[in-house]
Amino acid sequence: MENFRLKVFRTVAHESSFRRAAERLHLSQPAVSQQVQALEAELGVALFDRGIGTAFAKSAPALFCRVRCCGLSSAPHRCS
Repeated sequence: MENFRLKVFRTVAHESSFRRAAERLHLSQPAVSQQVQALEAELGVALFDRGIGTAFAKSAPALFCRVRCCGLSSAPHRCS
């Protein structure tokens, strides 16, 4: 079973928008923001640079790659 916060993170990253991710997940935009903030607090890193548009923070691409490829398993993974 996939962690819901990771699913929200992956959707925001894929959509490059908190609003579009909320629509896709059938959630409110504040609920999506809360899930991402909770994941950021859990990991101790910023995942997105917020502002006009949504962009990955420096730490996020590696996490996105791992979530997309492996669902955060400890198995070796390859990302392009």
